[in-house]
Amino acid sequence: MKLKSEMRVYFDMDGTIAKWRDVPVEETRKPGYYADLEPEVELLDFMRDAMKAGENIYILSSYYTDTRALLEKKKWLDKYLPEIDSAHCLFVPYGKNKAEFIEAMLHRKLSTADILIDDHTPNLHRWEEAGAWREVAE
Repeated sequence: MKLKSEMRVYFDMDGTIAKWRDVPVEETRKPGYYADLEPEVELLDFMRDAMKAGENIYILSSYYTDTRALLEKKKWLDKYLPEIDSAHCLFVPYGKNKAEFIEAMLHRKLSTADILIDDHTPNLHRWEEAGAWREVAE
């Protein structure tokens, strides 16, 4: 799939590029949960190919602020997607609206050139309501 280079594609991590393990919420807050998630290899390969082609690929992932989740997610990316620039790895405190977070960071409204790939439907609805494009990862 060839993207248009003016597009910015934001990939969620948990349940999108990393396989989600269906466990109680308490388990996701324990050390090691995020570090041990298995990668979605084909999706990571697509991301690598897109980055090599000059596409604007980003990570946009939420994290619990009172756990090691942020550190574990960064280490996971270092292991499975070391090609991505750390400036393209954006982390949102859990419960914050991803669309609003990106708009505040970019100092502009989202557009149809901003694409979110995410498995969490509320994130996709908020993204679309902000005027951007969204896609469901299944």
